[in-house]
Amino acid sequence: MCLENQDINVRSVVWRVLCQIDDIKDRCMRGYYEQRAEKMRAQKACGDQDLMDSVSQEFPRIDTAEQFYLHYKFMYTEEVTDDLLKDVPRSGFGRCRHFEIDPRTLRNPLFNVLNAYAHYDQEVNYGQGMNMITAQILCYTRQPEQKGLRLFSTDFDNGESEGLGPTQFDEVNSFFILIHLMEDRNWRDVIKPGLPGLKVFIETLR
Repeated sequence: MCLENQDINVRSVVWRVLCQIDDIKDRCMRGYYEQRAEKMRAQKACGDQDLMDSVSQEFPRIDTAEQFYLHYKFMYTEEVTDDLLKDVPRSGFGRCRHFEIDPRTLRNPLFNVLNAYAHYDQEVNYGQGMNMITAQILCYTRQPEQKGLRLFSTDFDNGESEGLGPTQFDEVNSFFILIHLMEDRNWRDVIKPGLPGLKVFIETLR
């Protein structure tokens, strides 16, 4: 069934409301600045200016949720990158080509969101299965293409596989929805190393 662009807009808004995205953004920003202030106090007590400068580099000034996302999006860890380059291309659905790796940048919207989360939550990092969850989030938060929006990524097949006009992935809100699922819906324990939450589910079923 073909979806009109206004239906895509409504679907995206519903997801953001159901997941209380504005509250999550506020919580993440508060947590970020609490960590920053705590580290600054600790380094100030040491009286080492070089250490204080390193904290400023680790925790730069961030004023918006978009900047918060970009801060983690552009972090790099070789292990995370290697894992994502293996798993992201496996995340397509049917004839969709949304998640092909861009040969110029070795990135795409799914890679970006997963990389940002892996560096935001280093205890969980990236675990198999997160690619499929995040791919669905990105698909359900797509919006009609709007010129000049830097924080949106253009869909590779322009929505043709679903009968849409040009659409864009909303990386920023998808990132915060993923945080909601992991932190507020208790998926962290299912994904993090050792799979403690999954083991609990299995024991409960037994």
